[in-house]
Amino acid sequence: MKRMELEILQLFQQHSFQAIDLSPVSILASCSAVGPVDQKKILSALRGTEVLADSTNAIALHVCDQKQQKVLSADEVRYCSIQRMVRGQSISGKGLTPHFRVGCLVTCGVDKGNYHFEKTALNEHVQTMRTLFIDYYKMEKISFRLLRREGYPETLLDVVGDYIARRNEDAEVTVVKEPEKTNDYYKGIQYKVDIAYKGKTYEIADGGFVDWTQQLLQNKKERMLSTGFGFDFMYRILQGVI
Repeated sequence: MKRMELEILQLFQQHSFQAIDLSPVSILASCSAVGPVDQKKILSALRGTEVLADSTNAIALHVCDQKQQKVLSADEVRYCSIQRMVRGQSISGKGLTPHFRVGCLVTCGVDKGNYHFEKTALNEHVQTMRTLFIDYYKMEKISFRLLRREGYPETLLDVVGDYIARRNEDAEVTVVKEPEKTNDYYKGIQYKVDIAYKGKTYEIADGGFVDWTQQLLQNKKERMLSTGFGFDFMYRILQGVI
């Protein structure tokens, strides 16, 4: 597993994502303050901290700190991590535990008009996921589902969906304009990654646009896209446990 972790971080680096090592604890309410996450799912600790429950929230805090300190030299910044985290809620299901490692990609930038950030950032994440699951993990098939979410004009899904489909013609890209379930965690678009392996289909990754950097920096021009995939879950699939 450690060898795979290093190889995947190197793969992400080839796609321009800089690896970052996160603290095992984060600022108290780092998840619930910016996203619709119940604090009861997270283990609170002493002195205003909590056990790390989501790498992407911690990376958002890091990016905002860098921007406030004016140490970022690029319009866009890309980070990745593979981090163990802990959730407080009850976990059920074969091979699942309340502590697990998740790999993530985060791209932060600013609005440049015409959904430029949304199109290019999501395409980079999609292509990185394709490289990971097809070239590295050798999965039999990969497909992407783009789900409409609130928080953006309705034109976003059509524009971005067409952009992604045209640049990934050998992958199945489905646009879902009326999802069965509501979700106020993501803004505009949530996307899911499904893989096929030995006759079974698994939902292995999830991501979308969030407004956390907008909230933290009080700037509506800020943009953020996050993707997370089950590193431990994928390992257990390969081992035949799931």
